Amino acid sequence: MAEVLKVDPVALNNGSNDMLESVGEAALSFANHEDGLAEAAPGWVGSSQEALGQLAARWEARHGHHKLQVGNLGSHVA
Repeated sequence: MAEVLKVDPVALNNGSNDMLESVGEAALSFANHEDGLAEAAPGWVGSSQEALGQLAARWEARHGHHKLQVGNLGSHVA
């Protein structure tokens, strides 16, 4: 037999808002890192510059994936 789940809707809403705010903060932090990589790129040459570009692309893809996951979770909780 299933147990009754008691939920505080205000706390749940506040928690989902906190998650969504954290996504925004993480996005800002990522943008700062991305800017730092872009500024550093001209100082790198050859395979090192290529590796830096690949790293930036992987970070961007992972960040996008994490942002989507957390955003979906926050929306579902809300």
